[in-house]
Amino acid sequence: TVMDMRVCIVLTLALYFGTILIGNYTPYNLFWYSLGIPITPRLFTDLRDVLVAMECTRRGFDILAVDPCMPTAAMSPNYPRLWMALSPLGLGGRDTEWLGITLSITFFLCVLWMAGKLNFGCAVVYSLAVTSPSVMLAIERNNVDVVLFIMLCLALGLLVYLPHRIGRFISCGIIFLTALLKLFPIFASAVLL
Repeated sequence: TVMDMRVCIVLTLALYFGTILIGNYTPYNLFWYSLGIPITPRLFTDLRDVLVAMECTRRGFDILAVDPCMPTAAMSPNYPRLWMALSPLGLGGRDTEWLGITLSITFFLCVLWMAGKLNFGCAVVYSLAVTSPSVMLAIERNNVDVVLFIMLCLALGLLVYLPHRIGRFISCGIIFLTALLKLFPIFASAVLL
């Protein structure tokens, strides 16, 4: 049997994030800038903005009209009001770190699952892709695209492992929901065809 080279992706990610953790001698932002990733002063800024907006919504504010709660004033019509439907869950800014780490790990697990068994050459390409500035910018800010990617992987998994009508129905629902949360995932509907 051929060894599954997805281990190369895992080792690359461990080296990447290990360098950040061990490299305390270098300021946090300087490491990211050296890799071409323009970061913000706070970790998981995009996720924090959404979570703080949920807090603000629970307090009765319409965050798209008046926004006294936002730490970076980044909430805009790019985030449809549907995101605020999660506000009854009680999530807020204080949940940013644990939720951001959980979403990031889940994102990388989805990448490994989607990649399937790899040879060495493909593993190198995947390793370069997951450590590319565009992917790491999404991870560092924990952009909503991370959540949408996870949801789309779930939809695909349901199509693969639950191929009956119920699986297709749930998959269609998830893809439709992701398209309501942000328009780009509507292109995933081609998988259903």
